[in-house]
Amino acid sequence: MKMEDFMMSKNETKTTNLLIPGAIVLGFIILLAGMIWAFNAFTFRVATIDLNKIVKESSYGQQIDKDLQKKGEQLRIQVATAKTDADKAKINNEFRQFQEDKQNAFVAKVKEITAEVAKAKGIKAVSSPQLFFYSSMDITSDVIAKLDK
Repeated sequence: MKMEDFMMSKNETKTTNLLIPGAIVLGFIILLAGMIWAFNAFTFRVATIDLNKIVKESSYGQQIDKDLQKKGEQLRIQVATAKTDADKAKINNEFRQFQEDKQNAFVAKVKEITAEVAKAKGIKAVSSPQLFFYSSMDITSDVIAKLDK
């Protein structure tokens, strides 16, 4: 055996000796990543809220409903006494805008409260109950309680 052949086989042995620990480290990293993913998959909690129930049962939702009914009555009287179709359309648009503003304010407040409740309970996502056939975690009552404080 020549000296060059001996040197080549020695270098090949060094490379082979580095591959085994490298493969072990890579395998460990892959295993660890899988364990982290599995942990997150099992701790990903989803809850539901029923917006209709919040509107009907919360004092905030009931107040918005009363405001809408009151404004609607006022504008119905104005529509009845309006002389032109343009005036009637203007009054109807005023009500639609009022209704939209109230709904947007309601949804914004409910979103804020829902986020607070979800964070406190370690919930990652909240959805409408219509999206699920079954949900063991409904936080509607918690949202109503916090909304009415």
